[in-house]
Amino acid sequence: DDPMNLTITGNVSGLADNCSSFFEVNFSDTEEAGNNCTEEYIIRRQWEVRDACNRLTSKLQIITVVDDMLPTYTLPDDVTVDCSEVGDFNVTGEPTNVIDNCDMTPTVTYSDLIIPAASGCDNEYTIQRTWRVQDNCGNISGADQIITVEDTQDPVFADLPTHLTIQCTDTSDLPQLFADWVASYAGATAEDNCTLEEDLVWAVYEAGTTIPATYPMLQCGIREDTIMQKWVDVVVTDECGRTNLRQVAFTVIDRDAPEISDCPESRTVATDAGQCVATVSLGTASITDACSEGSGSESVMQTQPITSMAGPGQLGDVPVNPITFNLMLAGPLPVVAT
Repeated sequence: DDPMNLTITGNVSGLADNCSSFFEVNFSDTEEAGNNCTEEYIIRRQWEVRDACNRLTSKLQIITVVDDMLPTYTLPDDVTVDCSEVGDFNVTGEPTNVIDNCDMTPTVTYSDLIIPAASGCDNEYTIQRTWRVQDNCGNISGADQIITVEDTQDPVFADLPTHLTIQCTDTSDLPQLFADWVASYAGATAEDNCTLEEDLVWAVYEAGTTIPATYPMLQCGIREDTIMQKWVDVVVTDECGRTNLRQVAFTVIDRDAPEISDCPESRTVATDAGQCVATVSLGTASITDACSEGSGSESVMQTQPITSMAGPGQLGDVPVNPITFNLMLAGPLPVVAT
C-alpha cells in the first residue's frame, strides 16, 4: 500500500478554532529504517494546522509500514519425464507469474526429496520438489510439485556388432578366434541416455535363446563353401533392464580342396603262375585338408575282371587291358572335394 494515500494512513479531522473557520493543513515526513528489510520502515508524520490568524498547532503521527503479504506464483504442473530430462527446467517446469506487493524480484528456490521407485532401478524415482518464493522481508510461499522420473529409452549401439567370416587355414585357431569375437561382443559398443557406459551389461547368446553362445560344430552342407556357422544375439542392457539386440553370425568357409599325396606309383604286375589271376595291394594315399579337425580311414575292397587282347598262342606276352577301380566311400566327402 502507498503510505502517501491518506485514505489509508488517515487525515486530520475534527478541526475547530475559536475564531476562524479557515484552516491550512500540511504535513512533513521523516523516515526511520525498520528492523527486517528496506520495505519495512517507520514514518514520523508531523501534522500542522494554521488558522486565519496564522496561529499554528502541530501533532505527530507514527505510521509503521510493514510487509506481511506472501508472494504469489503459479506452481508448475506435476509431470512425468525421461531420466535424461530431469535437469531440464524447460521440461520439468518452473514457477511463473511470480509477484510480490513490495519486492520486485522475489527469490525462487527449491529443494528435492527423492523417493525410489518400486522397480529398484536407480534411474527411476519420484521427486517431491518443494518450491519456495521469498520476498525481501522474509515472507515465504511454498508448494510441492511431483516429478515422476522413468527410463523410457533403450540403449543405443554406437558401433554395431559385425559378422565374422573366416577362411580356414592350417594355422587358424578357430576356437580362439570365436572366443575373442564373443568377448568383444562382435565389436559392438553402446551408450545409454541414463546409464553410464561402464555400467551397461553385455551378453552373447545362442540366437533366439538366453543360452550363452558356444563354439559351433562342423556342419557340412550349410552352403557350398561353408563348413561351420553360429548365429548369436548380442544383447546390451541398461540399469533399468531396457535392452537392445543385434543378431550376427560367425562363419567358417573352406574354398580349398583336400590335397592327395603318397599315391602308389604305376607298376606292372604279373599274374600268378599258371593263372590268369593276380592279387594286388595298391597301397595307401594320404589326404590332407587345411580345415580338417581330425582324420579317419576307411578300407575298401573291390574285384575287377582281367581282360586281354592276346590272340591264340600269345598268352603271357600281351599285357592285360587297363583296369579301373571306382572306390566308393561310405563316409561323407569334404565340402570341397575332387
